[in-house]
Amino acid sequence: MTAPITQLRGLLGDALDANLHGRLSRFIVDEHSPAIEIFAPAHRQQNREGDWYGEHAGKWLYAAAKAAARSGDADLLARLRRVADFLVSSQEPDGYLGTYAPDRRFMRPQPPKPASWDGAPSVRTWDIWTHAYLILGLLEVHRHFPEPRYLDAARRIGDLCWRTLHEGGIDITELGNHHGMSATVLMDPAVELYAVTGEQRYLDLAQHVLQQANDNRELALLPRALAGTDAAGIATGKAYQLEWNLVGLAKLHKATGNADYLRAVDQLWRSIREHHLTLGGGPWGGVAHRSREVFNPPGVFSPYGYVETCSTLSWIQLNRELLAITGEAAYAEEIERSAYNDLLGAQAPDGEDWCYYVFPNGRRVHT
Repeated sequence: MTAPITQLRGLLGDALDANLHGRLSRFIVDEHSPAIEIFAPAHRQQNREGDWYGEHAGKWLYAAAKAAARSGDADLLARLRRVADFLVSSQEPDGYLGTYAPDRRFMRPQPPKPASWDGAPSVRTWDIWTHAYLILGLLEVHRHFPEPRYLDAARRIGDLCWRTLHEGGIDITELGNHHGMSATVLMDPAVELYAVTGEQRYLDLAQHVLQQANDNRELALLPRALAGTDAAGIATGKAYQLEWNLVGLAKLHKATGNADYLRAVDQLWRSIREHHLTLGGGPWGGVAHRSREVFNPPGVFSPYGYVETCSTLSWIQLNRELLAITGEAAYAEEIERSAYNDLLGAQAPDGEDWCYYVFPNGRRVHT
């Protein structure tokens, strides 16, 4: 191990160090790790299911790249390069880098699902979601350890999405559950591709995704936000997906200067802040008929409501973007409240185990 580049202390510093030597270093080690082997071409060719499992590759690349750069951990860096190189080598000529068989990929219209499903009209709903995380992960590896192949792989995914959605005429809201919100998160990595490359088509891709999100009757992201709709009334009110969409919308504001984008984000930020956080700062749901991961109507509260840890992190990410845009202390306060309470509360002291959910009253179960 080389000397650390950055030393972080205090509660959050200790938690980051525990995570570095715990889950981050053991969950994925090479191409044979379960979260990565699902990208192997032989597995991919016959896979017609998988839910969200492909997200782990991009998430791990993103976190491991930051940790390796911060800590100077040579072993982690070696594993990072090995996994990133395996994924790049698994990318297909058209840019596809997901986990699904050819007839289940996002480039093809899918048979309809029953109307009872949560707004997802297609059989497969996580392909764009997985690719969105892969773009972010590959860009983060390239940012800290520049190699043309990592940036090229991310660009090829973006180009495939552009061809599919713009030239192929496929509606992105047909490619993700929660009335499309699991796919419209693509706004975030599309803007990141634009920021890194300066190529207009990636900014056009992000705006094209937003337009399709606006045109979806159940989602109508920008119109509903500007009209003051509560966060629970946007599509299904799914916290994680909505917050990630808002991260993308905030980045679109930075890239375009469109004031409506920031105003929409601010409207929904206030809705979440005022009606949908625990005292610990975690976005919560799970009362009556509502899913554990879906915002409840304003005014509904229960000390036994659930906070999905993914939602806590996406809330922190949203506040980070707004802090960078505005410099207002309120966003820093939200970051601190969530990080010091519900995020730290979800992590086991060994840095290996995490709670999928936490809630104000009750035991914390590390899964």
